[in-house]
Amino acid sequence: MPEFKTSDIQRRIDVRFDDKQYTYDRTFFIPNFSKDFHVDFLPEGGELLNTTNQIVAFKALGSDGFSKEITGVILNQTGDTISIFGSEYRGMGAVSISPQTGDKFHAIVTSSDNVTKQFELPEVKNDGIKLAAVHYKGYIRYQVQKSENTVLPDTLYLLAHTRGELRVLTRITEQNSIGKISDKTLKNGITHLMLLNSKGMPISERLVFIKHPPTDKWEIITDKKEYGKREKVKLNIAVTNSIDGMPLPGEYSISITDNNLVKNDSLADNICSNILLTSDLKGYIEAPGSYFKDNSGKTERYLDFVMLTHGWKRFKVKDINKLPDINVQYPVEQGLYISGTVKGLFGKKNKAPIIALAPTQNILQMTETNPEGRFMIDNLLFPDSTTFVIQARTKKGFATVDITIDSTAIPKTVHKIPFSNDSVQYMDDYLANVRDKYYNEGGMRVINLKEIVVKGHKISQENENKSIYSSVMNYSIDSEDIERTNANSVYDLLGTIPGVQRSGNQIRIRGNNRPPVVVVDDVMYDAPIDEIGQNENSFGPIGGSILESIVVSDIASLEIMKGSNASIFGSAGSGGAIIITLKKGAEVKGAPSPGLITIRPLGYTQDVQFYNPKYETPEEKQESTPDLRSTIYWNPFVTIGADGKQEIEFYTSDNPGSYHIVIEGISADGRVCRYVKDL
Repeated sequence: MPEFKTSDIQRRIDVRFDDKQYTYDRTFFIPNFSKDFHVDFLPEGGELLNTTNQIVAFKALGSDGFSKEITGVILNQTGDTISIFGSEYRGMGAVSISPQTGDKFHAIVTSSDNVTKQFELPEVKNDGIKLAAVHYKGYIRYQVQKSENTVLPDTLYLLAHTRGELRVLTRITEQNSIGKISDKTLKNGITHLMLLNSKGMPISERLVFIKHPPTDKWEIITDKKEYGKREKVKLNIAVTNSIDGMPLPGEYSISITDNNLVKNDSLADNICSNILLTSDLKGYIEAPGSYFKDNSGKTERYLDFVMLTHGWKRFKVKDINKLPDINVQYPVEQGLYISGTVKGLFGKKNKAPIIALAPTQNILQMTETNPEGRFMIDNLLFPDSTTFVIQARTKKGFATVDITIDSTAIPKTVHKIPFSNDSVQYMDDYLANVRDKYYNEGGMRVINLKEIVVKGHKISQENENKSIYSSVMNYSIDSEDIERTNANSVYDLLGTIPGVQRSGNQIRIRGNNRPPVVVVDDVMYDAPIDEIGQNENSFGPIGGSILESIVVSDIASLEIMKGSNASIFGSAGSGGAIIITLKKGAEVKGAPSPGLITIRPLGYTQDVQFYNPKYETPEEKQESTPDLRSTIYWNPFVTIGADGKQEIEFYTSDNPGSYHIVIEGISADGRVCRYVKDL
């Protein structure tokens, strides 16, 4: 039976089938059909002061999280109309008022759905200082505003930075509280103007967006004007600086899609809007690409509305000298890490040495627990499904400890993008294409992958028959060789291996007086008795050898490790090691050796290349399976060299027509570049 969970806040339904043979876990987000809305009024620079020409920005949001167009009036405490206003773009706008001491304002607002509500404006402050600014004709003109009874301090500073890079720092006095900054000294993106006191503490902040005309000039040339189906296309790409004509080398991504199947949204988020705008602001910004479609005065005005609303900030000056309360729940992550706790006998926590080993990735790191038994091995870099062997010992080298690895904390996903009530355009054609492509490729049978599955199975089986220590083995025997020995027990099998000496059920690797450690499926089971503090000369595994419970026919591979290679098991490996990998589905009963565990923590996902079909032979061009690709070419790692040129190749689908190319990336000198064109 499925489980249903609803949330009034996020308006979603989680559907989960709890069935051993059928797994289904999906979340459906439900649109909100309420006509309710809310309006925020945000004074420029933080506070609303009792002085003239105060800019108050506003933004209206509906209950669905999207903007709402509004009109309204602002009234004072006596009911007099102070100003009439209306939203200009996506629920945003601004109004100018001149508050006086004792004024209290409220707004009567009507939405586009004819719903009327009343909202209070911020309180008018009788003392305070703030910063106002306007970007106009190549200059940012700023003004330090103050309330009537406030005296400017002798020392104030105006600081301007773009993405943390200092661009302007100037002193502000009573005589130069008004000034201007040339935008030629500022980079593309959000510039933070901050008013600081003599101690460098922020008093007021105003964000201004700088958008210089793009300087990357692209030239895309195809080797032919028209193409038939399944025909090779050669695309020559060249990019230069439009100012000096010099090449713009860098790292770029290129995607080419079918215009008949994929309708590109020019207003959606892209590399320019993300790096320069949305990544530096709070809240959901609708159609961020619309602010980069041109450099008109209207677009710049709309961008300034975003700065005044999403970029609005108010500082609590009274509390600014107090140290903030910081509660760090998670360590700073400089890479992947493994953490946990080591406990000794009776749960005692002491300092203990820790070793983490991942032979397949050539990782070997050592650390020590703190007095509470906690440890962390950080700055790791490994792909997902990597097996680690974690070993812990007491200070005296005994294995009488238990290791507990911290579970991976995966944050709960939250749907932060509002769900639109509007129907998705062009979806019918896209779904029809997906349906046809699905059935043409065999549906659930996926018969076109038969050859790949067989080949992949062979490689997978080979990997399954190897342990994580295979790279440092001295001798190895696989299941076919094991079958030819006709051994009745593991001891008989070991007796046939060169360099292994057998006397009854006692096994030694030649040149060692101590027994070898036994590892089954990457877990250590047998260790010499002296590992737990017994007589050093005692012989034999703890509680009887695990070899007695293993059936020879269940063994996929058996490997021998000796000498320095076995030192990864500490003193337990001084007699060498026997590494056994069981066949899939085979099991062994026995307790692993204390002080050692194997884990497979979450790692990074390895890159998967995008499949680009090739039609080089007549047979391939006449293949009956239709080619209904919607994405014709995609490569996220295209390097354009010092000459600023690159050539790519791809094949058209069965529906050659109008294609759409998008190139995005960062040039070697740090420019954010984007180019779109229909081919």
